[in-house]
Amino acid sequence: MTPLRLWPGVLAVVLQWLVMFGLPIFAPQHGGTAILGGVGAGFLVLLWWLFFSRAAWLERLGALVLIVVSVAATARLVHPSVAHGMMGFMVFLYAVPVMSLALVAWAV
Repeated sequence: MTPLRLWPGVLAVVLQWLVMFGLPIFAPQHGGTAILGGVGAGFLVLLWWLFFSRAAWLERLGALVLIVVSVAATARLVHPSVAHGMMGFMVFLYAVPVMSLALVAWAV
């Protein structure tokens, strides 16, 4: 079995967190851009995991199912102010960077 190709996932998560936390420090007016940048980099992590990670397909799809189930369960457990924040998308927008970090950290 070939080893996982990790560097694209690690690079995507590092860029994701730099955009999310670095951009608001240097340009506070771009807070929304930082959130959307975190989601966009999460899409890059998803592309890496599905097509470039060299993981077995069962692991690839199993990890995605586990992420979806955990975010859906979390959305039911959070406080209503969070569940209804940002027109109901707050949990999902903030879950993308956390789940991206968790997936890449698990892979490493």
